Amino acid sequence: MWMNLQTQYNLDTAFLAERENQRETIPVTIPVRDRNLLKEIVRKFGWACML
Repeated sequence: MWMNLQTQYNLDTAFLAERENQRETIPVTIPVRDRNLLKEIVRKFGWACML
């Protein structure tokens, strides 16, 4: 029983660590006049942005 619990714990922690390392990419089109706002939001939340 203890080995099964340990194995499940190891699998769960590995799954969560893998999930944290993955980043979601969402393509967005933003009008030129709103790019300064976007840059501020990106800086505030620490997102990666390709302008």
